[in-house]
Amino acid sequence: VSACRKRLSARRKHTLKSCMLVVANNLLEAESQVKAKERETFLAEKCPPLDVPYSREELVELCKKLHQQINISEEERYCTEFKLNMVLNEVRTPQSAGSVWRETGRDVTC
Repeated sequence: VSACRKRLSARRKHTLKSCMLVVANNLLEAESQVKAKERETFLAEKCPPLDVPYSREELVELCKKLHQQINISEEERYCTEFKLNMVLNEVRTPQSAGSVWRETGRDVTC
């Protein structure tokens, strides 16, 4: 049975491997271009170009606005982190889940 099978020559194997590498390289390049385009699109949506004001009052207002946005995102991060820790504590010790809420002494209305 094995005598019937033809074996590929070393040259043919090398040619097939090089062709496969060229195709794989082309696919990787295309994928990296798509990812770069997706990244640019995402950044254009989420981070519009910053319009820097020239007067001091406008700059102060911009700083206040940015600080408010930072505070809001920090509060959201804190609430999410707190909820995650609560869930992790419940998973680790399911019998004492109620005591975890009492031990923290924090408001969980996030």
